[in-house]
Amino acid sequence: MIRLFVFSVCAALLLMIVKELKPEYAKLGGILVTLIISISCIGLLADLVSHVKALTEAGVTEYVNVLLKVAGVCICVDISSDLCAECGYHSVSKSVLLYGKAQLILIIFPYIQKLIAGVSSFF
Repeated sequence: MIRLFVFSVCAALLLMIVKELKPEYAKLGGILVTLIISISCIGLLADLVSHVKALTEAGVTEYVNVLLKVAGVCICVDISSDLCAECGYHSVSKSVLLYGKAQLILIIFPYIQKLIAGVSSFF
């Protein structure tokens, strides 16, 4: 974890220097650093898989599926939005975030309906 933080700070400092000399290379470098860090996160997925297996064995597969969908949407939207912002397309970045929020609402809406139906049955 410390290596990743050191790498990201060193890369940011280096990109600041490159931005002064060749701005077009700085954007490309920023995208490359973002992808390297994102790919390094794949190693963390092994831990996630072990936790998912434990939850699945406990019999909560429906909620595990929803949790994985929500996590996947959040990760994809965050990376896409950051890459768009890095390229200078902040309006596209905000649109990606808006799409992600709408997608999350659509994923959890059936469970909100179940919750409301359950609560209303008490009254």
